[in-house]
Amino acid sequence: MMQFAVYDMTTGAIKRRILCPNDCVDIQLGVDEEYYLNCPPDATHIINNVPETIAPAPPPLDEVKSAQKQAISQAFTDSLTSSATSYTTTGLATNITINARKTDLDNAMGLAQSLRDNSEASTQFRCFDNSFVTVTPADLDQIAKELRMVGRQAYEKKWTLQSQIDAATTADAVTAVVW
Repeated sequence: MMQFAVYDMTTGAIKRRILCPNDCVDIQLGVDEEYYLNCPPDATHIINNVPETIAPAPPPLDEVKSAQKQAISQAFTDSLTSSATSYTTTGLATNITINARKTDLDNAMGLAQSLRDNSEASTQFRCFDNSFVTVTPADLDQIAKELRMVGRQAYEKKWTLQSQIDAATTADAVTAVVW
């Protein structure tokens, strides 16, 4: 069995590598294809019957920008949905660290309304570290207010980073913009 590199005669690009007996290689070839025997494994092209390693062309800048914007958008979404996202309140008598997802904002607002609807003065609220604290409807309103601010800051960060991507003139500058 012999190792052959099958390449396009027009571009020189190696299309595939085959392992077969020497007398069977011709039936493995397609139109405008040729083969090279014992081609080095790192070769990507056969140019003038010489194996060459040619690095692929870098993607166009607009593709790099699009991919980086997608990464920023995903990081933004993750920041609003990940259970690993936390925030330490600043407006409570005793500040606490809480989950900072969109779901947590909805929960704080709903819990505050539930306490008001049932004329309850307070309830237990689970913190980021799974401990519990006693909160009032006013505390929950403050938590919701601060979580809305966290969400707004995430949007502003996303827009700022996307603007930096738009302004970047090189692929390196684009990929340097990270969440």
